[in-house]
Amino acid sequence: MIYLLLYDISSDSIRTKIAKLLITEGFERLQFSVYTNIENPKNNTVLWQQLQLLIAKEKTAKLYSITLTKNNFKNMNIIGNFEHDLDYLLGDKRSLT
Repeated sequence: MIYLLLYDISSDSIRTKIAKLLITEGFERLQFSVYTNIENPKNNTVLWQQLQLLIAKEKTAKLYSITLTKNNFKNMNIIGNFEHDLDYLLGDKRSLT
């Protein structure tokens, strides 16, 4: 499975904290507010609690966790340059080299 985390947050400071937290926890950034990982973020209770606390600080903030099969993720339609290695994102390759 592949897990996408997407957020809609207007506060720069909360957005920055969440971005740093996700990157620290091994998520790969696909877009400014879209991250992916092969680990379910809800299984990491510390991470999930930190995300909940940060999101709760802003009334209109939203964070979505979407589960996709590897096949669905591989078959996404892309317009423009996709600068990521799909095999790496899917956990089928261990390094980017």
